[in-house]
Amino acid sequence: MPFGLFKKKEKEVDGQKLKETMEGIDKVLTEPKFIEDLKVIEKTEIKDLDKMKEIVPLVKPPVLEELKPVPVKPVLKPLDEDSLKELNEMIDAELVAIEKNLKDIEKVPKLTLESPEMVDLLDLHISAKNKFQEFVDQINKFDLKNSEKKTFAAIYKFRACKSLSEIKKQIRKIESISMKAGFIPTKVHTIIQSDAEKLVNNFLKQKK
Repeated sequence: MPFGLFKKKEKEVDGQKLKETMEGIDKVLTEPKFIEDLKVIEKTEIKDLDKMKEIVPLVKPPVLEELKPVPVKPVLKPLDEDSLKELNEMIDAELVAIEKNLKDIEKVPKLTLESPEMVDLLDLHISAKNKFQEFVDQINKFDLKNSEKKTFAAIYKFRACKSLSEIKKQIRKIESISMKAGFIPTKVHTIIQSDAEKLVNNFLKQKK
């Protein structure tokens, strides 16, 4: 028998075996006993699952309100005499600038919402508040407690905070002048973000 015919016959035999095997598997899968066994297994798995639920309590996800953010400790930097002196000078210069700008606005005989200086007043309020907070943050970043020059640190921190208290007085003065003109400067952000109709309704409630 030629070699080619032998290989062809071998393939035919393998194909027939594969066909018979697949037919056998199909027969087993469709047998009533096999289907009944599957149902028994399914019922058993469900029962076991129910038992597991009784034994192992369900883990509930944490409530969002219970998750509190971990406060981040500020990174303190060692005392630098020149930096602390420079910070004092910056605070003093800012105080002088605020006082000068406020005096120019106060020269207006009667400040109203229609006055052009009203915009300057509100800009001054925002700038002064931002600078004040910036200076406070810079002071708090200095590691003055562990400084070897505690006397120096105490004097310059005292001077800086004294000047900052004067800046805060100017901020309150700006707010008072603005409110007399009919506008609350702290409401700038709220007004910008609010819906126009909501603001209108708020005005109507105030007039009742």
